[in-house]
Amino acid sequence: MPSLEELRERLVGRFQQMCHRTGMYVPDARAAEVFCYEHFEVLSYIDDCEQAYEQEMTRRRRDDFGPMGAESMLRWFAPGEVRVDGHDRTVRSTGNAEVAAWYAELAALFGWLDVPRLSADDLAAVVSALSDPDGIDTWTRGRLVTELPAASIVVNRRVHCYAPPQPDARWVFVDVLSEWGPPWDRPEAPVRSYRTAGPRGARAAMVVSTLGRQTLASPD
Repeated sequence: MPSLEELRERLVGRFQQMCHRTGMYVPDARAAEVFCYEHFEVLSYIDDCEQAYEQEMTRRRRDDFGPMGAESMLRWFAPGEVRVDGHDRTVRSTGNAEVAAWYAELAALFGWLDVPRLSADDLAAVVSALSDPDGIDTWTRGRLVTELPAASIVVNRRVHCYAPPQPDARWVFVDVLSEWGPPWDRPEAPVRSYRTAGPRGARAAMVVSTLGRQTLASPD
């Protein structure tokens, strides 16, 4: 029978694998939330931090999403295939990578995910570049990789996550338009949105590109 430490290593490893190949593990936002919730529930038990984890997770879910939880990010964007003006490609939002990235931030806080953290100056460069509603349209996956500090982790090869130097500070997420077509890491794929926590919730704090606004479920 495996020991608790071996079980912990297996769960941590599975979560890390899910972050890198999200679609192989969870098809949509709901499945991603269930996957993360179940894994973290067991990990918090093993690490004897159930109360601290539950309090922090509940607070962040409430502050970021209200009563619906992280899976509500799926409803921010239009269901099904969406064709964007000026391009011959369609995009489809499933929300799985967005949910996985949100839980990755929580996992790093509790020691279930080890990621490099940006310096204060590097994080400020990312925020300055991507939080500008007038400038976000110029950014692509290729520019994120070549012109900005390296992301702490890239979830499912399209949600670029930037972790601040302080362990409990909130992350910055930059989303590349999903399913822009194989190869999934094509450098010309446009940035869809910049996300972080905000006093009125994560949806209100999100900055969306012109192409990204075409994928919203309703006008912002």
